[in-house]
Amino acid sequence: MPGKVTLSIVEGPQSGKQFVFSAHDTFLFGRMEDCHVALSEDRYVSRYHFILEANPPQARIRDL
Repeated sequence: MPGKVTLSIVEGPQSGKQFVFSAHDTFLFGRMEDCHVALSEDRYVSRYHFILEANPPQARIRDL
């Protein structure tokens, strides 16, 4: 069974959001508007901070 990967945001301005991946997909986090989650005002976050590659049931996070 392929399973799924779930990314849950538990703190911060986007708390409560959930992203569920049931097939191969990518997720981009950073400050830029084209990111799936964009924290545009947070200067501790890079423009493109990390990418999550989900290929259920596995996932890999790569620092950008």
